[in-house]
Amino acid sequence: MGRCFALGLILLLASPEMAAAQGSLSQPPRPGIALPPPAPPLNAGKKADCKLLPGGKAPVGPIADLPAPLSPRSLDLVYYGKRLADLTGADFQRIQELSKRCGPGDGILPPDKLERLQGVVREAQTARSVTIAWGKERMAEVEAMPVGRQRLMRLNNLWIELEARETQMTREDVDGLAAWIAREQQALYDAAPRWRPQRIPAQSATQQAVSTVIQPVLEVRLPPAAGRPRRQGGEDED
Repeated sequence: MGRCFALGLILLLASPEMAAAQGSLSQPPRPGIALPPPAPPLNAGKKADCKLLPGGKAPVGPIADLPAPLSPRSLDLVYYGKRLADLTGADFQRIQELSKRCGPGDGILPPDKLERLQGVVREAQTARSVTIAWGKERMAEVEAMPVGRQRLMRLNNLWIELEARETQMTREDVDGLAAWIAREQQALYDAAPRWRPQRIPAQSATQQAVSTVIQPVLEVRLPPAAGRPRRQGGEDED
């Protein structure tokens, strides 16, 4: 009988209902407070964040080691999911934090090299800003000119100036200014009076065509008579 009692007690404790009761008693929930979700694995967010680096095709390592200034045209390259032209100080601070967490790898720079990259990018951003300011000044200058020949000549010269400064802006900047110049030129062409040949009335045209054919005929003159016309017998006709 003792064995039967022990076996029954073991089966009772092993039942799902009893296990659930023991679990609920050992860790009772606190009333009014939701239990926090289970903590994610330690490396779950790290991989997602590290994918932001490089997040583009910009060769940040060679750019940081450039002996000469970076051309503003290269600001179209993407790093950290942004164009280099759009990276801010806050972006570089976040990049530095991620670089420490993600460790060495492609597109992940050490702190000293990341600082050099930031300096090179800032210098190119400043050069681009200066050229954009120049473009806005030229646009305001043209818009202040009266519609006419001088304005058209200024727009034509602006094409040459834009070509000389093309490398000091991104491709998007250049395309935008070029499109503006083209629109301004077209507006001047559309506003200019057009020469039209004078139309000849239909009747006058017909008369002119008839005269062209008849006039040479009218101008034909018979030669003067060499003498009186002769009769068949050879005598002069009275």
